[in-house]
Amino acid sequence: MRRRKLSLEDFRWTNITVLEIEAMKRQTIETKKMYHEDIKKIPHGHHTFTNTIMVLEHAHAVVAPTLNILDLIMNVSPNATTREAAQNTIDELQKTLIDIEYDEEIFSAVKEVCDQHATPLSHPADEKMLRDTLRNYRRMGFELPQATRDHLKGLMKRENELSLNFLKNINDYQDFITVSRDELDGLPENYIQRLKKDEQGRYIVTLEYPHYFPFIENAKSTAKRQELMDQYSRKGGEKNLIILRELLQLRHEVARLLGFSHHADYQTEVRMVQNASTVQTFLDRLMSALKPTVQREIDDLRQLKAEETGSSECVIEYYDVPYYINQHKKKMLHLDEEKLREYFPFSQVKHGIFSLFSHLFSIQFERIHNLPTWHEDVEVYAIKEKGDILSYFMLDLYPREGKFSHAAVFSVIPGHVISSLSLSEKMKESENQSDAEAQEYQPPIACLVANFPKPSAQQPSLLSHSEVATFFHEFGHVMHDVLTEATYSSQSGTAVARDFVEAPSQMFEYWVWEKEILPFLSKKYDSAEPIPQALLALLQTSKKHMVASSTMRQLVFALFDLLLHTQPTTEQPTELYSDLMEKYCGYRSSPMSLFPSGFGHLVGYDAGYYGYCWSKVYAADLFTRFQKKGLLNASVGMSFRRTILAVGGSRNENELLHNFLGRDASEESFLAEIGVVEQTPHTPSLQSKKSG
Repeated sequence: MRRRKLSLEDFRWTNITVLEIEAMKRQTIETKKMYHEDIKKIPHGHHTFTNTIMVLEHAHAVVAPTLNILDLIMNVSPNATTREAAQNTIDELQKTLIDIEYDEEIFSAVKEVCDQHATPLSHPADEKMLRDTLRNYRRMGFELPQATRDHLKGLMKRENELSLNFLKNINDYQDFITVSRDELDGLPENYIQRLKKDEQGRYIVTLEYPHYFPFIENAKSTAKRQELMDQYSRKGGEKNLIILRELLQLRHEVARLLGFSHHADYQTEVRMVQNASTVQTFLDRLMSALKPTVQREIDDLRQLKAEETGSSECVIEYYDVPYYINQHKKKMLHLDEEKLREYFPFSQVKHGIFSLFSHLFSIQFERIHNLPTWHEDVEVYAIKEKGDILSYFMLDLYPREGKFSHAAVFSVIPGHVISSLSLSEKMKESENQSDAEAQEYQPPIACLVANFPKPSAQQPSLLSHSEVATFFHEFGHVMHDVLTEATYSSQSGTAVARDFVEAPSQMFEYWVWEKEILPFLSKKYDSAEPIPQALLALLQTSKKHMVASSTMRQLVFALFDLLLHTQPTTEQPTELYSDLMEKYCGYRSSPMSLFPSGFGHLVGYDAGYYGYCWSKVYAADLFTRFQKKGLLNASVGMSFRRTILAVGGSRNENELLHNFLGRDASEESFLAEIGVVEQTPHTPSLQSKKSG
């Protein structure tokens, strides 16, 4: 199937104006209504998969890019007015689309088609889309009385509005501390050179990742570490606590109206885990198993602090943890993270990633210079196979004011089969008629957004090893999006179960620890010398350094998220988080903390943060095939591309795993990796927790 050729016109959205945003909104609404009206014109008894389910899918293929583009622009545009217009338009669009989708006639048509197909459709992607469509309408409350459904619709609109405001408040939050030259003791010179100064000549340390993490891990000034961490812990501000309180209540009410005990059960119904009880069991088991090791690790940090401060009565506080973990690593492993940066100049890391993925997936990367972008830092690449363009991706990797402050991949245009036939012609087709000769494939577009150190004339961009891992992780999401071969937009790329979506990217993180791979990614920035073998060995050894504590922290995030969505009446979410940190990690968070306000995963990953650890089970298992056959084995790489990345959400996730592994998934590798060697006999492994 040929790929549609994209032109400059296909990238005009990168410089979209406020007026064009308004026009995009109107066109999207009109198109959505048109598709729905065409379905409703079909007499009862004549609805088919082609003239109903496929037409709803066509509508999705129109609406999804609009929402995706606006979401990206809201998070990356350098223009505050444009960002605000994008946010407001998303809010208006989502409310209007809810009104359009709440249509009894459409639900009746979908149900009619499902009733016709009591036995599964011959094509698995068709069957999955049919059943998912019916389930989605039921989850919108179409089997409820009209008055209840109208109330539910209003709740969902309000939830969308609050979610957008919550995320915008995080992105817009700006703060900093100022420090003297002496208070930068412990920081490397290349870090200090990148800092700006205020009018009094004091150095400005912001909350941006390239400033924040090196400072809290290296600054010897306890007071300044505390000050910066206190500022960081208030991202989103008090207003997000107010939003969160209403958001949790709305979600709970929606879930109860739809027959679920709470929002967590509502969310997990459509995921691999299937219910919140299984999540709770998963978290409880891991947290209980890890707790003794976490306590020993905290004791090691306390002992190190006692040696440094001369106080045997000292305790580990929240502002000590990153610093003393780093000091402990230096002392026990003689591994200096800041020294290690010198071997990971960004240009070399990017070149290494491109080389590795090009080899594994038999593709080529080509920089495209003549396409418009929203900022001069943005780079555009085409992915080619045998000279033909498969897809595009963009890199927006350096911090700036108002930009998304973490690292993420935004799916912009989902890949899917498109047809040159008009909708009216498509509606006249019989169920079995093929139009393959008229079809072509929409090349997907994705954008990787991050906040790595920006290079300057005096200083290159040097990445920490954890930033290298982040780059690999996010680039894995890019590959998942742009190497899709899914037929349908709604099943394209990363449109998989939320608790599986991280697994492919988490698997790619394993490469950054491997002795065979690291030379591709590293060379000393000022001499091009390869990373010394002794340093490589130390880096590999460091992989399990404080692994129990780092895993436990992720589990606390997951438990906190789960509790908020199973016990929505929690009056003090900040206290709840601090209590969990103290119970499981051994220290409380800052008394100034507004952690829930800046926990962006409460939107989008609500009741789903457990998925990061849940999917690590699959990631560890997926990696075993590369370990056995070779990390650079292009045959295994192509198998991964075809059975996992290309398929997207068009198959059950357990089926994808089995097709690649040749067996059911196992949690053995993951448990061994985090130090939990023996499974509790009465606890089922993940193999028995398949989605339906």
